Amino acid sequence: EAPALKTLHLADNGIRDAGIVALMATAAEGKLASIEELVLEKNRFGDAGADALTASISKGSLPKLKYLKR
Repeated sequence: EAPALKTLHLADNGIRDAGIVALMATAAEGKLASIEELVLEKNRFGDAGADALTASISKGSLPKLKYLKR
């Protein structure tokens, strides 16, 4: 758990669908609840990763998220 983590910058890391799905599973467990800024640009995830991200946000798994860059 990372209660003080506010920014997670993962740009240009070659993250694919499975990586985003795993990251959002972590968010669903409440372990990323303090994240305000999430930067995921220049990665390699497609529809499955985007769907997982959208579902996670819709379910409130990232309740403090103010900024998302895909």
